[in-house]
Amino acid sequence: MVFPLTTQKKVQIFFLKHKSGRELNVEAVTSNKPSENEINATEMSEEDFLNYSSLKLLRKISDKRDLFLGDGGKKHPYSSLEHVKGKPFVVAIAPFDNDLSFSQNNTAINKVLYGVEPPKQNYDGTFNVKKSSHIETYSGDKVKVGIFTDDSFKEISAVIFSTTGMFGKAILQGGIDCMVKSTRYRQSNIVDFLSNEGAKKLGIAQSKLSDTHEVISMRQPLDDIVFGSDMHFCKSSEYTETHLDGLHIYYNPYAEIPLHKNIFQAHEITHNFYDTSSKEMICHHNDGSLVSRQVFTNKN
Repeated sequence: MVFPLTTQKKVQIFFLKHKSGRELNVEAVTSNKPSENEINATEMSEEDFLNYSSLKLLRKISDKRDLFLGDGGKKHPYSSLEHVKGKPFVVAIAPFDNDLSFSQNNTAINKVLYGVEPPKQNYDGTFNVKKSSHIETYSGDKVKVGIFTDDSFKEISAVIFSTTGMFGKAILQGGIDCMVKSTRYRQSNIVDFLSNEGAKKLGIAQSKLSDTHEVISMRQPLDDIVFGSDMHFCKSSEYTETHLDGLHIYYNPYAEIPLHKNIFQAHEITHNFYDTSSKEMICHHNDGSLVSRQVFTNKN
């Protein structure tokens, strides 16, 4: 994945050119803390935290759409710029609006873009996924979500999102000693799994790779695969993470100018789609994809 960055454009857009010759424009933005009346996320219910996080992301994405169209009186909307015309317009966003923003993982962005609620596990081990069409604010207003489930945001080709590209990644890639808790998605062919791991590894298993490296694994079969997760708790010296680990791309099926699916091909990236026929979100995780990560530094 090679993207020479063109910087001569005097606007807040990254103009990228892929080695294949395809070009796209990426607008980067963060959802930030309010200047006053800061929210204490630790005092919120799980539902309120999700709704708050979703609204913050939605407003920022909406702002970028408005800048693209020129809504609000912008003199030179992005859509009028020559290097933007006819090319995919992508919004790259990360949440920094409260001290627990990292903990939302991809639940809020799933709700904003595809109207999907976090899955709830049933008594039999299966999962139930509900859908939402709106969020009700504290004032009683209803705000639409699922903006990629119709053509209301057709100007935005895709969204790039991550909750792991924050201070924790800087600590790890800077070589600072700390403890790390990370969860990675795991998936393998069921025949290979049973041959290499055995049926005893289905369900939940706990193991130690060293005196300071513990792994809790969960595996369950589904059709011809076995999927689950590995949660690691270890020293940073026993852990590796790339710059792209934890990155998600969400494609807009109604985009006027779609983002080509083969532009971003790194193994670490998770690709998310919305099937307009089944009305379902489809996630393409690679084995080992980073789901979440926290770092714990020594205050002394």
